[in-house]
Amino acid sequence: MVSIAPVLHAHKRHPKKASQSNRSAAPSAARKNGPDFSRLRYFGESGWLGYAVVLWGYYFKNRLDAEMYGRFNMLPDEFSVLASLYDCGTLTAKTICDITGRPKNSVGRGVRRLIASGRIKSVTNPDDRREAHLSILPEGRKLYERLLPLCRERERKLMQSLTTEELVQFDRLLMKIILAFHVSDEGIGPQALKDLGIPDKL
Repeated sequence: MVSIAPVLHAHKRHPKKASQSNRSAAPSAARKNGPDFSRLRYFGESGWLGYAVVLWGYYFKNRLDAEMYGRFNMLPDEFSVLASLYDCGTLTAKTICDITGRPKNSVGRGVRRLIASGRIKSVTNPDDRREAHLSILPEGRKLYERLLPLCRERERKLMQSLTTEELVQFDRLLMKIILAFHVSDEGIGPQALKDLGIPDKL
């Protein structure tokens, strides 16, 4: 699974002033009753838009995952951890789980493999020895910078049917729903976004 951390931090690179709003200020709360889903043209009663998003995610990642494993022996969960640390800096495994949506055992497996290969390091929190701070090492940074062009190439291939204007709008809408999730009661919350340096609104 490709990490969403770089997606979040792509927004961080061009941030507006961070909001002090609470969870009730999620972008999706702008309309009391939400959008009218009955007006969906392509995914109406016979299908559903959310599953189409999941399918497209599989189309994007499956071939990419296979290429990363074949060329670099890199498993998807390792990549999620590596991408999160590369873009966000030092994190705990729990925070990586929260921002990627990956389960604890999957992230833990990725962390163990990356530590064993010398690509990340783990430092126990002296104030809470149950917690460890993870950070990327030069070898991991170098590897990630070799992997990133593969992601860009896949992105360009699967999005070439869009115009530039459509691509920009897609980028904005995707960020909007990701941020809405993270300021909801299912996400990491606005304070965690703020701690990561990411505004909770576009």
